[in-house]
Amino acid sequence: MPIKYVILYIIVILQRHKTRGYLSAMALNKQTFEDRLDESRIVVVLGYLNSESASKIIFKLLTLSTIDEKEEIQLFISSSGGSYLDMMAICDTLNTIPNPVTGICIGAVHGFATLLLAKCTKGRRFALKHSEINFSQPYGYLAPGANQQTEIAIEAREARIKREAFEIEMAKATGQTLDKIHADCEVGVTLTAEESKDYGIIDEIL
Repeated sequence: MPIKYVILYIIVILQRHKTRGYLSAMALNKQTFEDRLDESRIVVVLGYLNSESASKIIFKLLTLSTIDEKEEIQLFISSSGGSYLDMMAICDTLNTIPNPVTGICIGAVHGFATLLLAKCTKGRRFALKHSEINFSQPYGYLAPGANQQTEIAIEAREARIKREAFEIEMAKATGQTLDKIHADCEVGVTLTAEESKDYGIIDEIL
């Protein structure tokens, strides 16, 4: 989903949180849009995540949790995922903080970002009506010229470890059996919002 539409949707949410005319107040107080998101305890996950963007998300989660350990944090997700380590670092952070975390899928959530949505607090995982949720087995990568048998074996081992970790965490988050998750990762699945609810990735459709 184009970022501009995600931002427009978040603006609507902010309007529900605060009284009318808050944009004028923002201008008067020289608040940035990011300030308003922080004040409303909203963290946005957009696009493909790298180490820098993942670190910012983790920092925001920890900061909001430090401010109030009981208050809800809202995670708006429209992402194609990211590297294994970056995405698992965010998931581990969600497991660590005591706050209830509401996850909202906007548009499309793919790859490891699907696990991020599923790892939000059960009962607080949502998707918009026409959202698309997809996941498959992680891909390995061989650098050009890295075709020695040892290098291929190492890459295959690392891909297997990543896949097993993903499947275990998905099974825990969704309630599906490990065999079911493994079989779906093998072929890759694309789910509608309704199918994602039946699967256990989300709880309700907005």
